[in-house]
Amino acid sequence: MRAASRAHGIFGRALGRVGDTAKARENLERAIELAEDSDENETVLAMLALGHHLENAEGDYAAYTEALALAQRIGDVPAQIELQAPLAQLAFYHCDWEEVGRLTTPAPSSPNARAWSASCACRDSVRGGRSAAIRHPGGE
Repeated sequence: MRAASRAHGIFGRALGRVGDTAKARENLERAIELAEDSDENETVLAMLALGHHLENAEGDYAAYTEALALAQRIGDVPAQIELQAPLAQLAFYHCDWEEVGRLTTPAPSSPNARAWSASCACRDSVRGGRSAAIRHPGGE
């Protein structure tokens, strides 16, 4: 199932690049279905691919929210970081500062809080650059 899921993901991304958004979405959604029969980490990757496609082709961020919930449940920190960045960017566009703060601040009890702070690429830009990161607890 993993190979089939990845193949559908590759076809979906390729079709998206050439402009066939309907077929791209169909293949990316099929990749998620197949990944769900494989394992949760594979499902997160397939959801991330669909999220990227929907963000760029349709301006839809809903797939990121579902993938983030799964990544949090299984403890996939790199995927959480990658998924929170576009969601924080969307919150920034909507001037939802509370959501921006929630998405760019690790839980203080998180064992990965330091890595999270160092890795979240959108944190500094969303919070106003380096000076905001210095004032933020855990900022470098």
